[in-house]
Amino acid sequence: MKKLSIVIPVFNALESLKITLHSVINNTDNLYEIILVDDYSDEESRSFIDGLRLETSLNCRLTKTRNPKHLWTNASWNIGVSLSTGDYIAILNSDISVSPHWDTALIEQLKTATIACPYEQRNNVLTTLDPLIEKVHPGMIKGACFMFESGYKFDWLFPIPEIFTHWCGDNFLADRAYRAKGVKFCKGAIITHGITHSGRLIDPEVYKKVCRQDVLNYQQFSGRDMSLVLEQIS
Repeated sequence: MKKLSIVIPVFNALESLKITLHSVINNTDNLYEIILVDDYSDEESRSFIDGLRLETSLNCRLTKTRNPKHLWTNASWNIGVSLSTGDYIAILNSDISVSPHWDTALIEQLKTATIACPYEQRNNVLTTLDPLIEKVHPGMIKGACFMFESGYKFDWLFPIPEIFTHWCGDNFLADRAYRAKGVKFCKGAIITHGITHSGRLIDPEVYKKVCRQDVLNYQQFSGRDMSLVLEQIS
């Protein structure tokens, strides 16, 4: 039986993380491992993660690691992927819920795609990407949840370059995916997306500066016009 590695970066998103873990445990069909990457969370979140056990799931293995400082999202993705041992790898935000059989649906989609993404339910409507993202990068992935075969994890999709810290790692992955079989969305897998408030301890100006620099780096790296995104950040 093939195995799925589920990478979940966490930064101060304790209550949302509990919901995500409950959703994954109850809705995942395949043998799987969860890899929690604690991106230097606060003491409350760290204590929960340190004490976390998954006795309720017989087909799940749990791996936990803590970054030595706050490294932001893309570095945590890289770390989680490097620790994965599955045949398939999924990356999930710590503020989403997945639908029943989400993993089976995405694995099936990977027969004809490099990266498979779920639809997202917003106000009873199924969506792929928000209008701005579709306008500047119609081939994007849904960074809140995506899956790929582990054979792509090194020297192809990963690692994400260090110049992308919090934003644009998913842009990088989408561009790389289209060198193979591309990106496809699957209505058989649906997520609902919460709000973690995980960035509330980060100075808003620092957050904006990091995101803006990532977009500028991606624009230079890819040659893609990201002016609309830059206007949104400013």
